[in-house]
Amino acid sequence: MSKLSELLPAGASGKTIEAVATANIASKAPVILNSAGTVTQVAASPTTQTIPATGSNKVLYWGGGSSTGATYYSYMSTHPTDTTKSVVLSTSSSAGYARVLVRDDVTLTLGTPVQYEASNTVRYQQVACGKVSGQFLIHYKDGSGGYPTVIVGTISGSNCSFGTPVVAISSDYFYLSCAADILTDNKYIIGYKNSSSQIAASVVTVSNTVPSVGGATSFTNPPGPEHTDCFFNPNVAGAFAFVALTSVGDKPAVLQCTYSGTSVSGTATYTVATDDSGNDARGAYDATTGNIVIAYRDKGSPYYGAVRVIEANGTLNTKVNVSSSALTAVGVRCIDVAADPDVTTQFSTIFNESGNVFARGFYTSGSTGSMTCTLNTKVAVVAGAQNYQDVSIDYCYDASKFQSLWTDGANEVNNGTVQVSQGVGSQVTNLTATNFVGIADAAISSSATGTIVVQGGTITGLSSLTTGSKYYVLPNGTFATSAGSPSVNAGLAISTTALLLNGDT
Repeated sequence: MSKLSELLPAGASGKTIEAVATANIASKAPVILNSAGTVTQVAASPTTQTIPATGSNKVLYWGGGSSTGATYYSYMSTHPTDTTKSVVLSTSSSAGYARVLVRDDVTLTLGTPVQYEASNTVRYQQVACGKVSGQFLIHYKDGSGGYPTVIVGTISGSNCSFGTPVVAISSDYFYLSCAADILTDNKYIIGYKNSSSQIAASVVTVSNTVPSVGGATSFTNPPGPEHTDCFFNPNVAGAFAFVALTSVGDKPAVLQCTYSGTSVSGTATYTVATDDSGNDARGAYDATTGNIVIAYRDKGSPYYGAVRVIEANGTLNTKVNVSSSALTAVGVRCIDVAADPDVTTQFSTIFNESGNVFARGFYTSGSTGSMTCTLNTKVAVVAGAQNYQDVSIDYCYDASKFQSLWTDGANEVNNGTVQVSQGVGSQVTNLTATNFVGIADAAISSSATGTIVVQGGTITGLSSLTTGSKYYVLPNGTFATSAGSPSVNAGLAISTTALLLNGDT
C-alpha cells in the first residue's frame, strides 16, 4: 500500500448524514443545509444588469450633427488607479482629440476636449490607462506617413494634457493596438501588423511624459493578423495577450505572451479556433484564473455575436452565441468584451445588432476542456445607432460598474455616447460562508432522502483532482483550487478521485 486513498472503500467513507432534497441533486455535487434541515445543491443564477433610467448616466463625448466626427476611431479606457476617471478618444477634421470622463457613482461629466494630434489624419487610435495615477498612453496611426505613434497623456481633475509624440516605427503599418500593465508602473505594450503580415509587439516605458519604445518582437502566429486587440492579465505582471483574425479563413486566434524589462518574450501560447470564422475579435482575461474570453462576430451563424473561453493552457472551448439575431455584416467594431477586474469569472459584452446596441453580462464555469459562458438576459442600450459604427465596453475598477461607448446617428454625423451601468455579470448564489454541509454521494431526486458526506468524511468518484491540493466550493457549485466569493473550503484531495472534506482544517 503506497497511498492513503487505498485505505478507503469505494463510494463514501467516514461521516455521512441522511437528508431530504428540496430539488434534484446531482451525484458528487456540493450541497447546503437549509433551516428546515433539508439540503439543496449549490448553484448560482445570473442577474440582469441595471441601467439607470435618468439621463445623468449618459453623456455625449462628441456631437452636434457635424460630419467632422470620424466615429470609426472612437475608443475608451477606464483608469485602474483613478477609479472615477476615464479617457475617451474621437477624431474631427482629421485631428485626434481626448477628453476626460469623470464618474460619481452613475453620474457622468466630461472635461474639455484636448487635441493631441493636429496635423495628420489620425487612424486606428487606441488609449490605455496605466497604473501610475493620471497616466495614459495613446497609440495611433499618424496620417502623414501612416507611422505607428505614441503619446503620453496626464489626467488632472477633469482635463488632460500631453507630452511630445514619438514615432514607434517609421513604416506604414496597420491594425494598431495597445494595453497597459496595471500591475507595473510606467509599462505598456503596443502592437501592429508589420510588413511581413505578423504581429509585432514592443514594450513602451514612460518617464514623466516621455515614452521610450523598445525593440519589436514579431510572431509568425497568427498568420496575417487583422482586427488585432491587446490586453493584460490583471493578476500576473508581465503577462498579456493578442486576439486577432488569421488570414486563413478569418479564424479567431489568441497569442499569449510575456515581457520582461524592455523586451517581449519570443515564446508564446497560441490557440486558433479552427472550427470557426469571424470578424471584429476582442478579448479579456479573467480576474484570477488566467483564462481568456474572446468575443467576435461569427460568420457561420450567420454573423451572430459569439463568446468562447480559451483557458490559460491554450485549451479552446465551445462558442456561445450572445446575440439573438445577426450582427451587421460590415463595420469595424460591432462587438467588444470586458472582464470585471474585481470579481472572478464575471464578464460583459456589448454588440450592435443591425443598429440596436445591447449589453449582456455572463459568467464562466466548468472544468478543463468544458468551460462555458452562462448568459444574463441581454439589455438594450440604445436603438437607432448605425449598424456599421463603433461599440466599446470597459469595466470601472469599483463596484462592478462598467462603461459602454457607441456612436449613433446617420452616416457617422450625429453623436458619440458613453453610458455607465451596474450589476452586469453578477450571480446570485445560495452558498454562504457557513451553510455548506457536504457532498452528495449519489444523485438524489427532489423530495427523496439521500446520503450526504459531511466534514471528516471522504467523497470518492470525483475526477481530475490534484493530490495534496486544497479545494474550495465555488458559488456556481463547482470545485476549484482557488476560492470564490464567499470563500468556502471543501477539503483536501488525497488522490485524483477522492476528497477528504475539510480534512486540512
